[in-house]
Amino acid sequence: MKRVQLQLPEAVVAWIDRNADGIESRASFVRRTLVQVMRGDERRLPPASSDSISSGGASLR
Repeated sequence: MKRVQLQLPEAVVAWIDRNADGIESRASFVRRTLVQVMRGDERRLPPASSDSISSGGASLR
């Protein structure tokens, strides 16, 4: 995985926090949401990306 620093408006961070609802970190929620959007857009994910989505990575919290 490659780290990407994001600066988001407070309203977006609040939306992420509401939807992650303490169940997962901001980073994992953002990764999972982006993968869902990509799949909905019918773009192919690189091999092993779906496996690495659920593993590790730095938390944004």
